[in-house]
Amino acid sequence: MFVFVEEVAIEYVEVVRDRRIVFQAYPTMTVAGLRQRISVATHTFAWTFTPEDGGTRLAVVVVEQDPPRWQRVLDRLTEKGFSKQVRERLARIKASLEEESPTAI
Repeated sequence: MFVFVEEVAIEYVEVVRDRRIVFQAYPTMTVAGLRQRISVATHTFAWTFTPEDGGTRLAVVVVEQDPPRWQRVLDRLTEKGFSKQVRERLARIKASLEEESPTAI
């Protein structure tokens, strides 16, 4: 079984206070035990904050740019796990913000 090790460099490309954060992720993968790195598709993450019912709706859109063929196959296999990971992150952010006192924000 292959074990992949992933490193990700992040570049913020747009920040609009209280409205939008956009960043690009540049992942590089290696197979454990090997030195050669494999570049994979760049991902653009757009986080938007929209006022709603006295609170804020947080949404995220992830766009993968020109993935190589092998990565598209791997993405199909891992799509549910990635979606679950994004939902879990959003839930943790929501829980953390709801625990904050209004004066601390």
